[in-house]
Amino acid sequence: GFMGFRYKILLSVLFGLAVVLAIGWAVYRQSSGGFVTYRNAVYAYQIDYPRDWQAEGVTQGSSRSVEMTFYEMGKGASGKDQMTAMTVHVYENPRLLSPKDWYAQDAKLQSGGLYPYPASIVSSTREAEVSGMPAYHLVTTDANYDYFIGKGHRIYRLSFEKFGGNATSDLPGEIYAKMLASFAVMGQ
Repeated sequence: GFMGFRYKILLSVLFGLAVVLAIGWAVYRQSSGGFVTYRNAVYAYQIDYPRDWQAEGVTQGSSRSVEMTFYEMGKGASGKDQMTAMTVHVYENPRLLSPKDWYAQDAKLQSGGLYPYPASIVSSTREAEVSGMPAYHLVTTDANYDYFIGKGHRIYRLSFEKFGGNATSDLPGEIYAKMLASFAVMGQ
C-alpha cells in the first residue's frame, strides 16, 4: 500500500545520498593534498604522510625490524614507473648508544647485516636532531637519505628514497621535510 511506496522512496533517496557522499569523499581525498597521521601503538611513534600516498607495513624476521612504508607510484622523468617512498624501520638499542655509535657498533647485528653501508656509497654523514631527539644523518650515492633517530631503547630509521624511473636525485624535499618534522615518539 501507500506506506510501502513511501518506504521505497525513502530508501531510494537515502541510497542516492549515500552514493553522492561516497563520490564526494573520494574526490575530497584526492583533491585536498593534505597530510594524515599514522600512529604505531606497538613502537610508540607517529608520522604525517601525504593523504594521497599508500601505507604498507612489513615485518622483517631476519633483522627483528618492523618497517612501515609510505609511498606514491608515478612516472619518472624517463616515463618509467617510479616509486617515491619514506620508510620507518624500528631497531632495538639495548645499550642505549647514541644514533652515531649505534650505527657504527650495533647496526650490523640489529639489521641482519643491512648496515652499516659500504663506505664507498656513503657521500655524507652528520650528527643531527629530529624533533628534539638525537639523530645521525647519512646520504648515499644512490640518493638514500637516512636519519637514524635515538629514543629510549630504540633506533628509528627514517629512509627517504626513489625507486625506478632513473631520476633518484629529484627527491621531493618539501614533502620529506614535512614528514621528518612531524615524526614523534610517544611516551617512553
